Amino acid sequence: MTKLPQEASNKLINLLYSRIATKVTPQLPKLRNILYDEVSTVQNDKLSSSDVTPVQRVLQTLGPELMTLKDKEDALNRVRPKITSNILRLKCPNSYITRDDFSRILPMRREQTYVPIMTDGSSLSINAFEFLAVKERSNFDLSFQNAYYLIFANQLDACVYLEETRHRVLNGIRLNFQFAEITEDSLKRIVPETLYYGTKNYSALVGLCTSVKSNQYTSAPFQNYELLKNLVNFEHRRRSVLVRNMPPGLTHSSLTSELWNINLHYNKPITVVRNDSTTESSVYLLHFTSIASAENFVNRYHGRNWDNFPDRENGLHNPVLCEIIDA
Repeated sequence: MTKLPQEASNKLINLLYSRIATKVTPQLPKLRNILYDEVSTVQNDKLSSSDVTPVQRVLQTLGPELMTLKDKEDALNRVRPKITSNILRLKCPNSYITRDDFSRILPMRREQTYVPIMTDGSSLSINAFEFLAVKERSNFDLSFQNAYYLIFANQLDACVYLEETRHRVLNGIRLNFQFAEITEDSLKRIVPETLYYGTKNYSALVGLCTSVKSNQYTSAPFQNYELLKNLVNFEHRRRSVLVRNMPPGLTHSSLTSELWNINLHYNKPITVVRNDSTTESSVYLLHFTSIASAENFVNRYHGRNWDNFPDRENGLHNPVLCEIIDA
């Protein structure tokens, strides 16, 4: 095939461009036009240059184009949850995932499908969504049950998070969230008896959490959100450490004397979760005054043998295993 002359080649390119440009232009994202084109004089008349900064002007212009309540409703309709719930559950055998990990897995701002807009026109990064991430634990010995619960303010926020993280992978685990219903069994796994110092009447607590049915399409916090936050007491969990394989015969006084330079909680520093003398297995829950003290204890003792082991010559003991309840 002979090569076209330069003039004929240029004419062919111009012809292709003129035909394709008419088809492509209407399909360009509106966001590009807003970001790169000048703001129209009509919009400038509506905004006072003395009161509104250029960034705020762009945000107010973007407001109708980005995250609106209708967009949230569209996300809810795409997810189509069978139940009304603000709790997502993820099956995951990895017990070292934190709340920050669940926040960082969200896409970068420019890749997000949904960008929430505040009522005043300012934008809110989806990474600023308020939610709690707690491990599902056994009510018997607080062992990790290979699942996480994410508690959101409302179902719309949960749907947006689910849509943004769909098909993503976290520490080798594909994120496949399911909406969880609040039942007596699930509440015991979210808030085990050992971690909650209030009433142990879980049927009554479930009744309080489900007494007021919230609308799926409400953007306001669900009625049960503040109650769940109080039940979970996330900050207390961050200061609590689950310790296994404590040496048998270790008394309360010897433990406190051993940890003299780590700030245990003065009110109730130690909770015995399980102590079986026949199998020489024990599970303790230590409460510290600060997150730094809890992390200090884990770094010092996790995977090591207890130094002041009574009657060490009577036999060997397994290394101490430490785990912060939730981080």
